[in-house]
Amino acid sequence: MRKALTLLILFCSLATFSQEYLKVIYISSEKSPCDDTINCLKYRENTEDNWKILPYLITGFNAEPGYEYCLLMEVSKERKDTITFEKYRLIEIRSKAKKERTSNISNKNSIPTDVKWFLYKLRTKDGTRTFSISKAYLIFQSNNQITGNTDCNNLFSSYSADSTALSFGTIGTTKMYCKKNTIENDFLFALSQTTQYKINSRLLYMYKGKSLFAVFIKDKR
Repeated sequence: MRKALTLLILFCSLATFSQEYLKVIYISSEKSPCDDTINCLKYRENTEDNWKILPYLITGFNAEPGYEYCLLMEVSKERKDTITFEKYRLIEIRSKAKKERTSNISNKNSIPTDVKWFLYKLRTKDGTRTFSISKAYLIFQSNNQITGNTDCNNLFSSYSADSTALSFGTIGTTKMYCKKNTIENDFLFALSQTTQYKINSRLLYMYKGKSLFAVFIKDKR
């Protein structure tokens, strides 16, 4: 009898197991249709990602319309027999912010002009570099011209932008001697490849298609 009980416990422990880990996600203030009758929440795992339909329910979380959230949740992976499934439970609301509705009519160019944008991250052939203090910057001007610095030389060019698209004309620079570790070539290459951008109150993202090439941070002054 004792042997049979031991075998039963062992069988149950093999048939059912649970794994848990923590995960952070962002919840959009807007919902999207996910079938003919209901709208579903949208989420993303990184602030630079596009919003996607949330395919699961989060126990303990009720979204208030018009607010964006950053959530810390617990993910439990459970298996019974041959079936594996996940459960999601709210641990903490890390942030909750009112999202103002924006007009469907967008400005031809929503990049602020006469503001210094310092280079913060740059994709290079050796990987992505982050700059805590940067000499490289751009200034967009209202006459569709840009000025700036590559971290070695001053630069100047024209640009064209609408609500999402961004491109630069032929970029000219001064001809100062550059140190061996300059980022000038990588920086100029990133600008020449730019086709799209995204922007918020502090950060400007530049893309070639969906590939992120550079991130700029707005001068606080």
